[in-house]
Amino acid sequence: KIIIVYTRFRDKTMQKEKREMCQQKFKDFEAIKVAENEQILVMDWKNKNGYSEYSIRYMLDKEKGNLIITGDLGAGIASWYNSLYPEKLASLLNDIGYFKSKIQCCTETYTYRYKDIEEDLMSIKKDLILDGYGETELEVDFNKILSLSTYIDGGVGAYPNDLTEIFEKYDRDWQQSEFAYLGRRVSNRIYFWAVGFQMAVDDLLRKEQRKNTVF
Repeated sequence: KIIIVYTRFRDKTMQKEKREMCQQKFKDFEAIKVAENEQILVMDWKNKNGYSEYSIRYMLDKEKGNLIITGDLGAGIASWYNSLYPEKLASLLNDIGYFKSKIQCCTETYTYRYKDIEEDLMSIKKDLILDGYGETELEVDFNKILSLSTYIDGGVGAYPNDLTEIFEKYDRDWQQSEFAYLGRRVSNRIYFWAVGFQMAVDDLLRKEQRKNTVF
């Protein structure tokens, strides 16, 4: 019996690459405070040139700990169920897996792209070859998996028998293996929301500091 260890979230290197991607996309953005009092903060994060692409509106209920996100990247609601201020929340968003676990609903949590499915299959194939499986047989079976890849983003319950039979061939407990998570990646929008909030809070703090500076 072959047991394949799986990883639910990408490693630290990928998180670093995603953050750098977001920071590059947001390099010309600025934060605009729409409204704030002791209970709420509403701010827009958008390009200084006025374009709406990638623009985000954040509505933070500081008293209840709810973050409502809308804008060009879709919508989402995350909840912490306790009082939460912008600076504290910004520090919590360094851990994307943690942030994702707090999201109650959103436009998209995961993506299942063909290239990512193919990448995961290549990794599994290497492990199975080391365990003694024939490369030719694996090539045939894994090409068939790729031909059925459109079913994968539907979740485990949507897999056709042709797919699960191949998975079971290599691991009877495939639902607890890499096969159950083929191609699954945290959606880029989750990274954009997290990094955007952090950068927006930093921008507001800088503006406040400049405003309070006495010459």
